[in-house]
Amino acid sequence: MIYQLKTILTILLLIFTFETVDASPFKPDRVYISMASKHVNLTPDPGTEYNEINPGLILSWNDRKYGLNYWSGAFQNSFSTISPFAAAAKMWPLGSDIKLGVFGSIVGYYSNGSISTKIGNSGYVFLGGFQFEYRNIFIQIQPTLINNKDLGGVFITGVSLPLK
Repeated sequence: MIYQLKTILTILLLIFTFETVDASPFKPDRVYISMASKHVNLTPDPGTEYNEINPGLILSWNDRKYGLNYWSGAFQNSFSTISPFAAAAKMWPLGSDIKLGVFGSIVGYYSNGSISTKIGNSGYVFLGGFQFEYRNIFIQIQPTLINNKDLGGVFITGVSLPLK
């Protein structure tokens, strides 16, 4: 728990230290920093509990081919291991500071937990949902089916920063 708190505090310090970050070799437009999640109406596997402190870094290439945003990165998942992440999203501006969108992603969960959207025996899962952005704050909503019976959702929150 202390390690996770130190990680989050370090990320926050970096956010407030730099207004923007230069990532020109890759030319992403934005970086998303995930921080926490909340599992709603979901029951973890017996003998386990969900980790709801989820630090991660995700780069975003906005409004590219087909008008989609492409995301790539990694985060600490709900089972406390690191997951690689790749996604495509369609975001719509609802005002100067507000965006709403839908996304689909492939995430490496390997042998962690019972996730109904697992792709064969690959260790990868498909996750999708909705993303709401207000200025530099984002909230994702992932409707989730666990153990093929429990319908609930995961709310994920964090901040984002534009890149030079």
